[in-house]
Amino acid sequence: MARHVARRDPRAHWLLLLLGLLLLLAALTVNGLVSGLAGGSGNATARAAPDVPAAVTSGGPVLRLDRAEPASRALPDRTIALTFDDGPDPRWTPQVLDVLRRHGAHATFFVVGARVNEHPELVRRILAEGHEIGSHTFTHANLVDVSPWRRDLELSLTRKAVASATGREVTLLRPPFSSVPTALTGSEYAALRAAAGTGHVAVLADLDTKDWQRPGADQIVRAATPKRGRGAVVLMHDGGGDRAQTLAALDRLLPALGDQGYHFTTVSAGIDASPSMVPAGGAEHRHPGRPGEPAGTCRR
Repeated sequence: MARHVARRDPRAHWLLLLLGLLLLLAALTVNGLVSGLAGGSGNATARAAPDVPAAVTSGGPVLRLDRAEPASRALPDRTIALTFDDGPDPRWTPQVLDVLRRHGAHATFFVVGARVNEHPELVRRILAEGHEIGSHTFTHANLVDVSPWRRDLELSLTRKAVASATGREVTLLRPPFSSVPTALTGSEYAALRAAAGTGHVAVLADLDTKDWQRPGADQIVRAATPKRGRGAVVLMHDGGGDRAQTLAALDRLLPALGDQGYHFTTVSAGIDASPSMVPAGGAEHRHPGRPGEPAGTCRR
């Protein structure tokens, strides 16, 4: 007697795979909306691990790590790149943008991908007003604590979220819970090198204001003020909690330093690099550098 073997519909396999991916995305989104809400940054006073190259710890906060030898870039004197982490936030991001616009300043916003999906109109406003966008992972995940596949997914989903909202992809990356290059651990450096393999340029900070701790507007202003006219990448937050002190400090910092001859710009413009955001689906990510030149090429 002939046996009848039931054939499986191959479409069922792909349907289950798609369903699994959708469930994973939903779980990550929920995690992104409830984790890291208090903001946070690394320990700026810690000493770097011995296995972090001196070219990184003694250089600037913009790091290209996809080559055998790491390269770092710093901002010139009296040039400040204000950077804001943990947004977009529907309450605080618009107010930060209002203050920047009032003082004619530009900045770089490191966005959480899950929040981009929730508030794409804010990401579009950030770009429309001349600011720059970078990745802060999809769920504010500590890249040191997650598996390689989760790390890659965090970065990929954030790129897709920004691309969906703006038609452009990010190449800059500010890892959550990071601070200054001199505080990098070996595992943090390894995570940044791995992220560089997917086209990301790491941006740490020269000055960490610790504004997420709400130490008072006076302390935030002091922490954001460079010494002896130096340039700086300054770490602040536009999400992750109550940012009223950040707003008050920003409204004082901009005119005070402007009177001292400082100008406020994006990270890319500050190091005289080509724009960091590239058209979605573009074949190359050339940052930092001129179009047509290898990334890391300075225009000076």
